[in-house]
Amino acid sequence: MKVAITGANGYIGRSLSKFLLDAGHHVVALVRQPTHELPAKITQLVLGDLSYLTLAETEKCFQQIAQFDALVHTAAMAHSDNKESDYLNKIYKVNVEATNVISKVAEKVGVQRFVFISSIGVNGKRNTKAFSETDQPNPHNFYAQCKYDSEQQLLTLANNSAMEVVIVRPPMVYSRNAPGNFAKLTKLVKLGLPLPFKRLNNQRSVIALDNLLSFLTLCIDKDHSPAAKNEVFLVADRQPVSTQGMVEKIASSLGRKAHMAYISPRILLMLFKLVGKRVFYSRLFDSLLISTDKAQNLLGWQPSVNMEQQLSFKNKRFD
Repeated sequence: MKVAITGANGYIGRSLSKFLLDAGHHVVALVRQPTHELPAKITQLVLGDLSYLTLAETEKCFQQIAQFDALVHTAAMAHSDNKESDYLNKIYKVNVEATNVISKVAEKVGVQRFVFISSIGVNGKRNTKAFSETDQPNPHNFYAQCKYDSEQQLLTLANNSAMEVVIVRPPMVYSRNAPGNFAKLTKLVKLGLPLPFKRLNNQRSVIALDNLLSFLTLCIDKDHSPAAKNEVFLVADRQPVSTQGMVEKIASSLGRKAHMAYISPRILLMLFKLVGKRVFYSRLFDSLLISTDKAQNLLGWQPSVNMEQQLSFKNKRFD
């Protein structure tokens, strides 16, 4: 297959690029600027800064991916606690306006399938009953709202186009060198200090990098996943994990022992609020469950890697 990937110098995009190349596919990386982190066999096309993307320049660039089997749009500007209008405006430009431009030009040059990496944040930030694709969207922050807006634009485009759209809403993606919240937890474990997760019995759905790559590869191939056309999917590992369990698995993969302490969640919530980290508290202490029934029943996909396997020293292929 011929596959183009935006954000190919990012965590998921870079991993997917190498994964597809190793599987024998022709990969074109659409990057902000050239990178040495991708294999030489991967063609790099400079798309530039997504906050300044124009139809004309994008169409000129996309002539080199005309009639490709798929384009996977992983590029995005991550959320933060910054609520200044200029920053929020840039997030909107990158995550909504640029997605709109890229999808329209991809459709124009004959890309057959557009795979969009969204976020489980479109469903919400916590629950006690597993989220599914039929739930009413409840974006929990500006970033998630931007992802949802892009989803709606893409599905509208697909209804009037030969180009198919597949939307994927993953939870936290992890591997040995994952960025973001998983990296923060790993850093805390390496400090060797007692962590306040003892007796914490929350449950969070997460997804191993290898499991996400296998699902994206399935979605890219329209011949093997015709039922994915214009659908939204939630994906995760087979089993959710508590934050305490996650920390213990991270420590084990590092050859360390996890040190745990018990502190009342109510007290911790007060402390997190005092330092302006209420959102981070939610990601550590709340539950977030995902049903993957649709992906399994409609596409026959099964997550094959567990957390111990993903974090193993033997598993260092892409991250």
